[in-house]
Amino acid sequence: LQDFTPPRQGEGDYSAILISFAKRLRTSWQQGQMAAPSRVGGGIVNADLEEELNRFRERYPLDESATNYLMNSPEEVQWAVLRDFMPNRQGESDYS
Repeated sequence: LQDFTPPRQGEGDYSAILISFAKRLRTSWQQGQMAAPSRVGGGIVNADLEEELNRFRERYPLDESATNYLMNSPEEVQWAVLRDFMPNRQGESDYS
């Protein structure tokens, strides 16, 4: 998964789409199909995961359910979301 692009542009709430994306990543991780987290190339170099997740949530507001799902995902999945989640529309008030 190189880039995440939601199938429906113009959505006011991306939480469900983010959860769906993270679920696919979790499944890949559980099946051993996910490589070790790559922090290089996605703009994340030697970064602290918690700090990066905080920045991500500032940039992409999520509802509580989506935030909990992301925070309870394996570290490899969290890094993949940070690297690959790119909605087509920027500046939404809620990406849950």
